Amino acid sequence: MADDRGNLTVLGASPSWQNAGEACSSYLVDVPGTRLLIDCGNGAFSELRKHCDYLSVDAIAITHTHGDHMLDLLPMAYALLYSPRALRGESRRPKLFLPPGAADRMRAIFDLIDRAELLDLAYDVVEYDPAEALPLPGLELTFAPVPHFVPTHAISVEAATGGRLVFGADHRPSQRIIDFARGADLLLLEATLMFPEDGVRGHITSVEAAEIAVEAEVDQLVLTHMSDELPRDQLLQQAIAIHANTTLAHPGASYVF
Repeated sequence: MADDRGNLTVLGASPSWQNAGEACSSYLVDVPGTRLLIDCGNGAFSELRKHCDYLSVDAIAITHTHGDHMLDLLPMAYALLYSPRALRGESRRPKLFLPPGAADRMRAIFDLIDRAELLDLAYDVVEYDPAEALPLPGLELTFAPVPHFVPTHAISVEAATGGRLVFGADHRPSQRIIDFARGADLLLLEATLMFPEDGVRGHITSVEAAEIAVEAEVDQLVLTHMSDELPRDQLLQQAIAIHANTTLAHPGASYVF
């Protein structure tokens, strides 16, 4: 990094399935003292390796247990345990911060390949309390439940230098995310939909994301979780018309906060 501020690198910004040549949700956060991975969706581990040594990851925070946000914890676990360096005793167990009740669900997923024990062998598993701040060297994590189809938590990363990043994860329109993101320097919001869903909702459009950013008075909005089969440039321009400082996430994009 050029200075001591926080830095976010997009590893994957696909929706529930992978865009061509891309990974699903995963974001690498670097602050002095800590390297944090937010979500680890399918394809994310390969992208992570393009940007850093996976053994340098100190902690991983998972927003919810949908596959596009956590499935690559499995290949990463294999690398942490069985790579040549691991077999030489050079590996480490990063902290794995999971939503309440998620650890047993993750073990059940690993158990589908008869390796439930991999989760705890590879990671130092902790279920976070959404009501409590989680301090790490150089940053502090806070959480807010957001309305989705499964228990889901938005994550705030506040650097010791004062910059703040908020990742909304997946959610329908909600006052909760507006209040949680208020005043953030950098806000990542999903923009899964071209039009609002019928019935019970679990996602938002780019226009709704921009409206949230305006109400929350954030500096910069990054749209993510969007299919490459949508007219992404058009949807981005619709958002920019509402919140001028808006960009579209793409693999390798980097943002300072």
